[in-house]
Amino acid sequence: MRYLKEPLSPTEAVTLEIQDTVSQILSNVEMEGTTSIRRHSERFDGWAPESFRVSESEIQRAHDEMGGTVQESS
Repeated sequence: MRYLKEPLSPTEAVTLEIQDTVSQILSNVEMEGTTSIRRHSERFDGWAPESFRVSESEIQRAHDEMGGTVQESS
């Protein structure tokens, strides 16, 4: 594979900032539950559904759309 531009390696400061951000998000989710999940979903994805629960039919449809790429685990 030929790359037109190689990505820069993250600096230690960036790596620490990412770790701090993820740690804070996980802590918020642990303390606030769905309220925090909704806030972060809106922040990162611009998405705030009425419910985050996925129905069995939605799971099956997603599984079917993936075709042979999904492997069943035992």
